[in-house]
Amino acid sequence: MADNPFSGGGNMTPLKGKKVLIADRQASTRMALRDMVQELGVSNVLNAGSAGDVIRMVKNGYIDIILCEYKLDEVRDGQQLLEELRHERLIPLSTMFMMITNERGYQQVVAVAEFAPDDYLLKPFTPEQLYQRLLRANQKKDIFMGAYSCVEDGKIEQALQECDLVIQAHPKFIMDALRLKIDILTTVGRTEEAEKLLETVLASRASPWAQMGLAQVRYRQDRLEDAEQICESLLSEKGEFLAAYDFLAKVKQEMGKDEEALGVLEKAASYSSFNVRRMRKTAEVAEKTGDLEKATRLYNKVIDRVRDSSLIRSEDFAKLSNVYIQQGRFDDADRVSADLKRTMKATDEMEVASCFIAYQKWLKQGDKQKAVAALDKTVTAYKTANSELEANMEADLAEACFRNERTDDGFNIARKIALRTGVDRPVLNRIRNLLSEFKKKPATAKPGKVTFTAKDLVTNLSKLDQEGWDEEIGNQCRDSLSFWAKHEPNNPNVAVAKNLLAGLMRKYGIAATVEEIEMGRIPDRDTPL
Repeated sequence: MADNPFSGGGNMTPLKGKKVLIADRQASTRMALRDMVQELGVSNVLNAGSAGDVIRMVKNGYIDIILCEYKLDEVRDGQQLLEELRHERLIPLSTMFMMITNERGYQQVVAVAEFAPDDYLLKPFTPEQLYQRLLRANQKKDIFMGAYSCVEDGKIEQALQECDLVIQAHPKFIMDALRLKIDILTTVGRTEEAEKLLETVLASRASPWAQMGLAQVRYRQDRLEDAEQICESLLSEKGEFLAAYDFLAKVKQEMGKDEEALGVLEKAASYSSFNVRRMRKTAEVAEKTGDLEKATRLYNKVIDRVRDSSLIRSEDFAKLSNVYIQQGRFDDADRVSADLKRTMKATDEMEVASCFIAYQKWLKQGDKQKAVAALDKTVTAYKTANSELEANMEADLAEACFRNERTDDGFNIARKIALRTGVDRPVLNRIRNLLSEFKKKPATAKPGKVTFTAKDLVTNLSKLDQEGWDEEIGNQCRDSLSFWAKHEPNNPNVAVAKNLLAGLMRKYGIAATVEEIEMGRIPDRDTPL
């Protein structure tokens, strides 16, 4: 049994050298927790009073342990913060996240969470209880460290092997290892393997995460009706599974069932009304169904929630303004534009959004000359912007260009969207429809030799690994990787693709080009992986 620093003797500093972030809105609680972790040997303690503070701090450097209050602030609770941190890859898998709460029902929240904390602790608790939970969570991190490192380095096969080692050596962590293995397989497009593992899990227990995983596999296989059925069945039993509502709404939208998707999102809001991402999506779907009053109310609520936080986006103002414009409420649209300029100040996103708002207003009012002038300013601001806009807004801009005889700009923007990773399929379908409508082949919208998006690149390389090397597809993968390594070097799919391609080239005795070796994307055949 491990030494307990609170029982006297033994290892008095088990967390020595660790950096700990304590997130709680109450300063007194932060101080009490600080005293506890310092007794465990921690000297580097950071304090955060809001979710925005946490996000800012994790972006500034690696954090070993995050102790987070469930009721963190008015914008996000601790669970929503955790999901954002994991979903946006703001913290690595090796960072320990522990939730602290006085909510006795939190166990039900964790059971159906898309991203569960490493552990949680109910208030009130003693220093010894905190120590025991940290010890247990740290043990699990140590056991999975090999797998986590391989995942983050893009070494897929090694990561899967590490999961198998955990399954064999640590029976109590079998489900955790299977879940990680399934996530890896699904992410790289190996859906058949993921499906077999999920069916094995579901044969032994009806785990909500496994049912959700199977729905996601069906979605990737374009079996939308099956994905819809699985989610609806899951929610009939686990009505508090919020991530399943979001996913079901996404599936229904792709099936053209916008009214049903809106109902699903509103049902989720009845359980939790704080999730800003869900609120945004609900507003978008409401606007699409023609319920402009509801969309107006929700977009206003989004802006109120994210104001003065890291979640604020210029697109929120642009969307609200456009809803007002559609209703002929031009004074309200001008008010939102002025609010955008005050709030976002001199940023690239603000300039693009404010110019586009002006374009939409003049277009609705029938002043073609002023509308075109505003569109010109929007495109100029867009071209000089250093950061990406939200994909839907970029699609709006592309369509505006197409419909105002700025075809080249329309295709350039459409190309940029098509080559981005993480873009929802409805947006990509919209781009395909625009390309089709304006009678230009999609291939002409792609620069150079880029054939695959970064995400599709991983899928195709995985397929080559399973089915054997194909010269044409292999060369397309090499050219595509060359592009993405230059333009999105920090994209996690690029790291995965690089390691997959390196393994394939070694396996089939394919020599790397001088350019590939010099730019560090693919190792020389004699360089160890």
